Amino acid sequence: KLGERAIFIVEPEYAYGDQIVWKGIKANTTVEYQVEVLCWGNKDLSNGAGGVLYKVLDAGCGWDQPAPQDEVLVSVEARRSVDGQMVVDSHGPVWLSLSSGLLPRGLALAITEMSQKMKAQVIMT
Repeated sequence: KLGERAIFIVEPEYAYGDQIVWKGIKANTTVEYQVEVLCWGNKDLSNGAGGVLYKVLDAGCGWDQPAPQDEVLVSVEARRSVDGQMVVDSHGPVWLSLSSGLLPRGLALAITEMSQKMKAQVIMT
């Protein structure tokens, strides 16, 4: 659960075996992991600041993703979190440049994580 901490002791055959994957871990070493659950379901796109959280609702198709300078065909809805009132509705697909400034920076960043026909939830704080 959120905030839970655990220690995992992993024998070499279940960790990295005779491979040297990390600089500080020698081959055939038992590794102790200390893990704290900070969040799940959302990917933090703000380098740990928690300002842009991204969650995939429908994976869509393909693997190609737009670059920050690309124009994208998107359908956009925005609601106020206080009362759920819709404040932006593109009423279907529209072409937008991700670098135009028409979308908040965090939302443009989240779109660069998306693939074709993907549906995602983005929470910006």
